[in-house]
Amino acid sequence: MATYTGTGQYNVTTTPNSPGWTGQSIDSLRRTFGIGDTVHELAPETSIFFSYLSKLGKKPTDETVWKPMEYRSQWQRRNFEAKVAKITGGDDAQITGIADPTGSDATHFMLYCDYNHQGKQVKSTVQPDASDYIGYAPIYITKNQVLRINGISYKITAEPDYFEYSSGSVGDVSTKAAAGTVYGYITIPIASMIVVSTGNAFAQPASGGWDEKGQVIGSQWGEATGAPEGWRDELSDVEFFTQIFKTSVPLMSGSMQATRYRGYANEWKRIYGEHVKSHKMDLENAFLFGYGKYTSADVRNSWGIEPFIRNKGGKKYELAYNGTAADSAGYDVSAGFSYDGMIDVMDDFMNYEGGNSGQKLCLTSRKVINALHKVGSGNFLQNSFDATTSQIFQASLEVKSSSFMPIDITSISTSWGSMNFIAHPLFRHDMEDTAVCVDLSHVTMRPLAGNGHSRDTFVETNIQDNDIDGRKDQIVTEAGLEVLFPETHAVVDFVAGG
Repeated sequence: MATYTGTGQYNVTTTPNSPGWTGQSIDSLRRTFGIGDTVHELAPETSIFFSYLSKLGKKPTDETVWKPMEYRSQWQRRNFEAKVAKITGGDDAQITGIADPTGSDATHFMLYCDYNHQGKQVKSTVQPDASDYIGYAPIYITKNQVLRINGISYKITAEPDYFEYSSGSVGDVSTKAAAGTVYGYITIPIASMIVVSTGNAFAQPASGGWDEKGQVIGSQWGEATGAPEGWRDELSDVEFFTQIFKTSVPLMSGSMQATRYRGYANEWKRIYGEHVKSHKMDLENAFLFGYGKYTSADVRNSWGIEPFIRNKGGKKYELAYNGTAADSAGYDVSAGFSYDGMIDVMDDFMNYEGGNSGQKLCLTSRKVINALHKVGSGNFLQNSFDATTSQIFQASLEVKSSSFMPIDITSISTSWGSMNFIAHPLFRHDMEDTAVCVDLSHVTMRPLAGNGHSRDTFVETNIQDNDIDGRKDQIVTEAGLEVLFPETHAVVDFVAGG
């Protein structure tokens, strides 16, 4: 009924229990419902990564572009590589013969490491030959420190000189640089490296470069001496972006909504459920495979875990199905797909001093899972057999259930930790020979939320024009993936083998 209020307005009400009664005011047709905390529960086995993130790693951000800081431990800042080299020149010193100094020509120790000033392990692009690899200056080495090189202890009695590369080939002239230069190496005169350990003395090589591993084992100062030079490291940062996802539930007329259909009586409800699933799978695909990019203030793409690992310093491994390592370039480890090969991967990948948790979620294809369980030739179990006794040795392959969703986990466990393999429905076609191994302690989903507004997944109802006899809704999410410490995550490519 319509009741005149005397103010020039009509107050329209509906009598309860009358035809058409909905239990709510007709002014409340347009609504917004937040479903960010529950949408992952809709068929979680189809969006495994998104479901894990929603359960274990979701933290709002109030910026569309953010740059978190990374701090790496001091473990690696004691180790280095040592060569001997020849230096000519005075104050404008130049170092030559890096690749092959002779024993009689050697004048200096040359020290370098594969960690930069932020603690990141970075492979050199200037020196491509691994046998002649030269990387970063160990800025943590100062006068009066004691070094252990090839089992011999040396005390440094002079401040190191810094050098940087002047060209892209090993052995070419390099030039002296300012103290603290990060990319390059340091040199110390052989005469300033005093042998501390007894019974050993430094012997210059008769030919070829002397190339050994070393580490700092402390410092030694006399009484009543002054303070040493200091050194400084820095935190690293990385940039991430939120991405806007939208899915529309298509317009359906009022007549269709009120019609009972065969097969599925409520067609609107069926279509609605399918589009919510579609939206959730858009999030899953983007967080797995999206390439992060900032195009403009209005257009941003979130990183996906797989491209981020490949492009931002994550680990990359190659395992050969037939058990024979292909030994391709560009991989941290190339091995056969066997227990021994997995040990090689885990030895490189899961060192705890690098910030690893010891538990990796490995999303992969059914093809890889099948190869793990089959005993036939060219499969994980068969490759792990002892050829002489035909007995499986060492291989620990455990199948357990996930506590988050109705899926099975195939776990390979060693003293390093566990690689937990899960068959993911999106790892097919071009991704069927790939596994993405994620350290969930360093991955977070970041929905945008600030100023009292949350852009975590929500539904806007009745977005159609006011004069339309029908209904159209949309599902919206604005969120991005944050991946820290890329060296704690890995991509494993499975190949035919050599």
